[in-house]
Amino acid sequence: MRTLSLFGVALAVWSGPAAANWQYTRWGMSPDQVIAASKNKAHTASDPAMHGTDEARNLLDGKYQSQGFDFDINFLFDPSNKLSHVNLHLVTPADCPKLQGRLSNIYGPPKTSATPIVSFAKWWDKRHGNVLVLMQIGDQSCKLDYMKYDEAGAEGGL
Repeated sequence: MRTLSLFGVALAVWSGPAAANWQYTRWGMSPDQVIAASKNKAHTASDPAMHGTDEARNLLDGKYQSQGFDFDINFLFDPSNKLSHVNLHLVTPADCPKLQGRLSNIYGPPKTSATPIVSFAKWWDKRHGNVLVLMQIGDQSCKLDYMKYDEAGAEGGL
């Protein structure tokens, strides 16, 4: 019974309300909307180029804590300044296997791939319209990316 209740708490914390995308954000929000939705916990990125790409720029940073995990957050926006990704960097990268276990309890077994340097786990959360990708580099780095699930029903690959 304890396992079932812990799973219920985990599901409530990680999945948020229906169509929540990621916690208090919605895909397509502007930077100002994300700041307002975060109650000013999100702020202008200290180094916008550090976590961005040609297709998504890191305009906002923040902190997040859930279920004993602490994260540094990057909010990435497409060229029209619409929220397209939320990257959560685990502050204690050695906890990455524990985080993967929690996510697997919520979303089911992930699709995985690995090289000698990096491992990936990927989930498709059709219910909330998200794709989650967990990337671990040894005990040095653990990043969880949330992005919009554009093609409900198409699982794709890593």
